[in-house]
Amino acid sequence: MDVVSAEELLIEEGKSGELIAVFQAVQETTINDLPKFSRKTCHELARSIACRSYGTALVELCYMLVAASACDRIGGRFESFFWDSGAARASAFRAYLQAAEPLPDGIAADGAGVTVVTGDDTFTVTYGRMPFLSAMVEFLMTALGYEVLDEQVRPLLGGVPSRASITETANAISRQLYDYLKDHLPTAHTQRKTHELLDFLGARGTGSGPDLVDDPGILEFWLGYSAEADERGDFKTYQGVFEAAVQLRRVLQYAFERYQMTGARSIGADREAGEIDPAAIEEAVAAMEEAVEPLQRLAESPLDEIKFLNGREAGLAGDVALGPGVAPALAHSVLRNAVFGKAQNRITNALRHGGLDDGLIDGAPEADYNRQLKSYGDLLGRVETTLLAVFYGLAHGRRAETIDLVLALRPDIDLAGLKDSDEPEWEDDNVVLLHATSAVDRFFDGLAETGRKTGPLGKLMGEARKAFRGNARQGFSEDDLGDDDILDGYVDGASALLALHKELSDFVDGAGRIDWPDHFDRDTSIFHQHFRILYGGADG
Repeated sequence: MDVVSAEELLIEEGKSGELIAVFQAVQETTINDLPKFSRKTCHELARSIACRSYGTALVELCYMLVAASACDRIGGRFESFFWDSGAARASAFRAYLQAAEPLPDGIAADGAGVTVVTGDDTFTVTYGRMPFLSAMVEFLMTALGYEVLDEQVRPLLGGVPSRASITETANAISRQLYDYLKDHLPTAHTQRKTHELLDFLGARGTGSGPDLVDDPGILEFWLGYSAEADERGDFKTYQGVFEAAVQLRRVLQYAFERYQMTGARSIGADREAGEIDPAAIEEAVAAMEEAVEPLQRLAESPLDEIKFLNGREAGLAGDVALGPGVAPALAHSVLRNAVFGKAQNRITNALRHGGLDDGLIDGAPEADYNRQLKSYGDLLGRVETTLLAVFYGLAHGRRAETIDLVLALRPDIDLAGLKDSDEPEWEDDNVVLLHATSAVDRFFDGLAETGRKTGPLGKLMGEARKAFRGNARQGFSEDDLGDDDILDGYVDGASALLALHKELSDFVDGAGRIDWPDHFDRDTSIFHQHFRILYGGADG
């Protein structure tokens, strides 16, 4: 099956919604009710901008603007060349330039393109490049604004400027575009780093889609690239490589799951023509952001007013909460990062303070893999206990969300007893709503029965009461039960905790079926040997 390439998924993923809209506006530009720019031209433009490879193109564009201005004998403007020449095709621009002859001294059109002579230098823009440069003009006008572009290009209009003036204008436009893209694209460094990793993993040929990123590949990349960090990128730490690999897998995973595309190569809503729907791109990016949302939400106001997790627990959760399905697929890498990645961080910290010795390089890590895995299991238990405490608080406040939490905590629990057998089967929605409200009331009345200890709800309430009273953290006191803001925080915090619980549970269940001691022994030898290569030591 011909699927969209991993490289193109990376190009699309990083764009903001606004930038996607700009590209879509360019693609939807029409002339005589037909698309002005071909799909190939639009894709070339998107690739150039997303990969920040537009420097040479802007120099070409500035020479093209000089020639475009020369075609307007009245005002010396450039717009008519791009807007009145019809569909952006090489033949259309050739015909427009021929119709504008004779051109001023220093500008000449021939069979190959248009040449601008500045002193002893000549520069030719071929007809084949003009559709792309026309699309670039449309993009710059839409993204930066017509007034900004017009101000930058004024030195090029109404004559043949010096080569220095043309170069200076190209650099000025480049700076404007760079500033714009800072808010709408990942950093150039991040892009280079991710593409380097992608190229390496792709060359291994051991998987496709998200499975391109696997445990052996991550380790091989770090071992091969970390010693050349200064020349090839910031790959010296295993943690840095691991984080880049996680990001890459998330991009591929969400893209392949959500796009459901075959052969998609450009942005647009025409699936039959092989285009990527911009809405699908935004959906994938939103899903990626949501994947790491639980810990972020718990750490931000107003949820940070409630101590759902302490600092150590949040740090442990961060090892695993990488997005649905990511940590289980990269279980070995997660443990390598948690154990040996942290050991490397201690080495680099010692180097900063001038205290590195062989003991740090060759010493045993703070935990082996089984012990590290147990810490995640303990954290899972802590999250479950906190959810029970939250359930108790919501039940005490008779919040309707309590029932949703019951079903999440105990999905097999039987709540059939909430229905009143004497109630008729009403069809009217309002009556059904009243009966639903009545069921909720019966639910809370049942929970509040003094001394109720039997049945699944009674047992759950007993566990929840114990969990709440045993929780001495901020936001879990008896006084907090009467605070509506705290109860609102319980509602929002519960959804974040449930998402975190799911990721922890999936990882612990999957990793718990692997025999880790042999893996740990082999990795200890590998990491210690490579630490000596990176930092010196007995064999360094």
